[in-house]
Amino acid sequence: MSDHEGNLGVEGREAFGRRDGRVPYNPDNQPNAEHHLYVCTQESEAFIKHIVFRDILRQHTHLVDEYAEIKKKLATIYRDNRQA
Repeated sequence: MSDHEGNLGVEGREAFGRRDGRVPYNPDNQPNAEHHLYVCTQESEAFIKHIVFRDILRQHTHLVDEYAEIKKKLATIYRDNRQA
């Protein structure tokens, strides 16, 4: 089952989240999205930003490790607060 979640604050992009009985619930007993699918046109600012970010990481491989470390650190600090 998937739910349309609107643009989640990003203009030019629509988000869909998959929720079903196999997806864990958070402490507030609300279903978490197991997967998100983002849909946007090639002309949208959201798409262009994703592509620019991807290309920067491809061109500057040293940033990949730095980015990964930041994500790991934040995942530990905000383990129970995805929004943060």
